[in-house]
Amino acid sequence: MKKTITLTDGTKVAIAAVPPQVYDDVMAAFPDPQPPVRETETAAGEKLRWYDDKDPAYQAAEEETERRRAAALQDQILLWGLPDVEVPDNDAWLAPIAMSKRALLGEPWQPPGDEIGRRLLYIKYVLLRSAADALRVRQAINELSGVSEERVAQIKESFQRPVEGTTD
Repeated sequence: MKKTITLTDGTKVAIAAVPPQVYDDVMAAFPDPQPPVRETETAAGEKLRWYDDKDPAYQAAEEETERRRAAALQDQILLWGLPDVEVPDNDAWLAPIAMSKRALLGEPWQPPGDEIGRRLLYIKYVLLRSAADALRVRQAINELSGVSEERVAQIKESFQRPVEGTTD
């Protein structure tokens, strides 16, 4: 099922549903890191093993996994939700992106060489030029996919583990 929406610049884009399996694929592609196992000895001499989810290296790995999942999910939603977007044959649209990247990185930047990478770049930097367009497209994709705003909040929440109190 598809629907067409009009962006703020008058461009019409076809919006499609994102299959539910895509969300599972993203989760599977970035598995949760495992916390280190610690061992302590009780006063009675028993050895206790426990997961140290307060370990700084583990917490950093967990944050990186969540960041990578969120980025991958965003890319997948755009690829699946905007199936008919075609990248122009000429590379003129790349010039402003290359200048911006060069200013940020301080060195020459090369665009992705593969079709999917170029398509994502085009969608993110050219097609969805305004926050209003990005929001409108995302809402339309969610609507077609049967994902309510409440479900989006739940999915977002699942990428963030709850903060637990200290054990001091």
